[in-house]
Amino acid sequence: MPDFRLFGDEHVRQYEATDGKVGHAWNNTSVLILHTTGRTSGQTRKNPLIYGRAGDDYLIVASKGGAPEHPGWYKNLLAHPDATIQVWGELIPVSARTARTTRR
Repeated sequence: MPDFRLFGDEHVRQYEATDGKVGHAWNNTSVLILHTTGRTSGQTRKNPLIYGRAGDDYLIVASKGGAPEHPGWYKNLLAHPDATIQVWGELIPVSARTARTTRR
């Protein structure tokens, strides 16, 4: 049974307070905290997101639980691709880009 005690703002709060000791490992996945700049507000927004790795790259999927529209954090990245991620206790500056498929 999945553990949903950590969710949204509470997940961010505990992750940041413990440098990821609480919240990095979540339901057999790895989670980072994405810091974006709001596309209209200019305010910092933080989202806990499941991630993967491909070499040095961090990969996140812009899914909104199967909804037809993109999540707000993805729209923020389109407007302001320079962002920060927190992985464990490390804050890492990143420049986001949408992945494209390659045909072989």
